[in-house]
Amino acid sequence: MILEKITKDSHVFSVGSVGEKFYIILKGSVSIWIRKIKSEDDPEPDTMIKIKIIGANSFFGEMALINNKPRLATIICEEDCIFAVLVKKDFDRILKSFEEKKYLANLTFLHQIPIFETWNITQLRRIHLNIIKYNCRRMEFLFKENEPVKDIFILIKGDFMMCKKILVPNLKDENQKIFDSQ
Repeated sequence: MILEKITKDSHVFSVGSVGEKFYIILKGSVSIWIRKIKSEDDPEPDTMIKIKIIGANSFFGEMALINNKPRLATIICEEDCIFAVLVKKDFDRILKSFEEKKYLANLTFLHQIPIFETWNITQLRRIHLNIIKYNCRRMEFLFKENEPVKDIFILIKGDFMMCKKILVPNLKDENQKIFDSQ
């Protein structure tokens, strides 16, 4: 592996470029930008949207190396970054088979979810690119009632509890609420 330093606001690579490297973030963070899915009535050509920010100990760049296709995202440094980098030849020799198995397992998992079972491989790949794995601790809130939610949550392992505030009439304190667990 080689070390690469890239400064804040610089592009690591751009959508459509040839995949030649795999990156592990040692220091800093990067934002991942993809092309917005165009609708027929959308006048803006090739609008890019930021889908997430990842930091130290995260990695990126494997998809283009696994599939031998152009990059599907643009990566921009959110701060000065230091990366451990594998060139394609070394990635193929060391990590490709492991990353391919992991990628196929993720696509298989998505395909088994009823809402996604009729989706084609291209659609599942697009979902896969936008997944952020998140580990929750016991009694941690993912979101609260009346707060806007921008994400879809898929439970992979464990249990969850959903609670709803219910106003109960005839209580002395009108502001008192009871939580109903489901």
